[in-house]
Amino acid sequence: MALSGPKHDFFFLLDHFKCTSQTHIQFQQALTYLQTDDEPDTSIQFTLLHDFDVTLQGPDGQPRQICKTNTSKVAIMKAIEITMQSVPQGGKVVFYFGGHAIEESDQSIISGDGELLSGQEIKSCLNNTLHDSVSVAAIFDACHSGGSMALPYNYEAKWRGIRAKRATRKKQEIPMIQISAARRGQFARSTHFKGGFFGQLTWCLIQYLKSTFVVSGWPQSLCSLINPSSATTDPTIEGLTSYLYKNCDPTGAQSPQISTSHRFAGSIPFF
Repeated sequence: MALSGPKHDFFFLLDHFKCTSQTHIQFQQALTYLQTDDEPDTSIQFTLLHDFDVTLQGPDGQPRQICKTNTSKVAIMKAIEITMQSVPQGGKVVFYFGGHAIEESDQSIISGDGELLSGQEIKSCLNNTLHDSVSVAAIFDACHSGGSMALPYNYEAKWRGIRAKRATRKKQEIPMIQISAARRGQFARSTHFKGGFFGQLTWCLIQYLKSTFVVSGWPQSLCSLINPSSATTDPTIEGLTSYLYKNCDPTGAQSPQISTSHRFAGSIPFF
């Protein structure tokens, strides 16, 4: 599949998590499940907000259409609120945005109704959870988005390796990571591959997660979906940062940025 922008990024993610069937509609959000070899794993749910129609293959092999949804600023914030209030203790949340963002107005993303939603506003919504043990991974495949949530630590590639640098003294209580395609002043477009691609961060992140699943002992039903020969041996924040630096855009025109709430040791606790 060609890398052509947010719509294709969306399909990459759905395919990666084997999201195959629509099971519930609420507030114009499609909640779907992870299809396994046996029964669907309803412990993994998706809230999909997209401004284009989506056709997915159902468990019976027949195409199912998920119509485009309300992607206004209010709808996005409401969807995050509902999700965060329903996450159980110890739960993991992945927030993904693929679309347009601007450098001004606190590095805001642009919602479907043209309203701006800043990184600080998104962080505030993601912090609205009932349990301190909930962890959040926020992924932005968008221009100018690096560091927009103002998390305390930025992971940077130095000549001696990857180092965590303190970016702000503000505290972030619940565990959180922000993975961004480009830094402030940069476009989320790789110029290194075949004349340039949008969506390179999404592609690289999925490849990293696939290879990390193998060494982290994930279920065989998932491991069989990938190529074990591509496995990475470093499933840490430093390993993720290094992988994205090397593979997202080696020219440096698009430099991904990893920011976290704390200094994390050992395997990545967010996926």
